Order: sequence, then structure tokens, then C-alpha cells
Amino acid sequence: MENVSRYELLRNKFRCQCPYLQKCCCCIPLRMGLLFCGYLKLVSAVVLIGTAFMPLAWMVVMLKMENGFDVVTLLIVILSIAVLVTDLVFSIVFIVSAHKKSRKAMQAYYYYMIGLLVALTILFVLFIILFMVSLNHWYDNDLIISTSVVYILDTSLHCYLTMLVRSGVYKFENDFNFRYIRNIDVDPVCVMES
Repeated sequence: MENVSRYELLRNKFRCQCPYLQKCCCCIPLRMGLLFCGYLKLVSAVVLIGTAFMPLAWMVVMLKMENGFDVVTLLIVILSIAVLVTDLVFSIVFIVSAHKKSRKAMQAYYYYMIGLLVALTILFVLFIILFMVSLNHWYDNDLIISTSVVYILDTSLHCYLTMLVRSGVYKFENDFNFRYIRNIDVDPVCVMES
């Protein structure tokens, strides 16, 4: 069998013809765009963690007022916070890998992003179902709307960043360094290193 990378095997296995992006936002070079989006993803993860703490604070207030709370709600909120903290850590790893041009770390982040998208979607659906069932307080509507807006913005950024990371992995995998050697005695030679 030819020397085919795992990335190419996966691409051939799933037959997904997603475009390879050469620039971020149609004007920024790919690596700089990866860094920009990585920092934006980091800020988004911090905002989502703050949003996830709102139901936890609400549950503490309910505990003081009614001497009880829903265990399922607490479990979902704690699970959401754990997933979001993991996202925060992987965002930092991604930023470091983009700075160092590390293909393996970026490829690991690419696989993580696909899994995280599935996990966040499941958690968001559970969150909405949970609060649709308990719509007996006026502030629940505001909580659902704010969480939905933050989730939609984060998911949109997440999908675009997934495409950028995929393009970055492809570029770092197929990136060749050109070195020009010039000796005074002979003609200049171009050497391609892989």
C-alpha cells in the first residue's frame, strides 16, 4: 500500500468533499486566521462557562428558598461545565499548536472538535427540554433565550473553525519548505525539503 496518511484514509472513507480553505474570512492568511479564530474560540468558551454557571446559581437560590432542587438539573449543569472547561483547555492547546505549526496536535484538536460538537448539541437539547418542562418562573425565558443565542453563535464559530483546522492540518501535512542554495562557483540550485 502506498504511503497514505491517516487523514487521507479518513477523507476517502467518508467521501466528504468539504472545501480546503486557503484564507480565513476570505482575506487573512490561513495560519493567522487560525490564531485569530483560536483566540476568539477561547473567549467564546469563557463566555459559555459563565452562561453555564447561571443555572447553577439559580439552583443555589432555589435550594435556599424551597430547601430542595432537581438532581437531574444539577447533573446536566455540572456535566455542561465539565465539557466547557475541557473545551477551554483544548482551545489553549489549539492556540499553542497553531503557533508552533504542530500538525499532530492540530489533528488531535480537529477530532476533538467533531466530538465536542456532538456533545454540545446533546447538552443543549437537554438544557432546552429541561427548562421547557419547568417554565413556571418569569426569568426562565430570559435564560433560555440568552443560552440559545450564545449556543448558536458558538456552534457557528465552532463549525467554521472546524473547517479552518481541517484546512490547516492539510496544509501543515503537505507544506514543503523551499531552500535556495547559492554557491559562487556553480549556478543557484533550488532544493525542496519535505
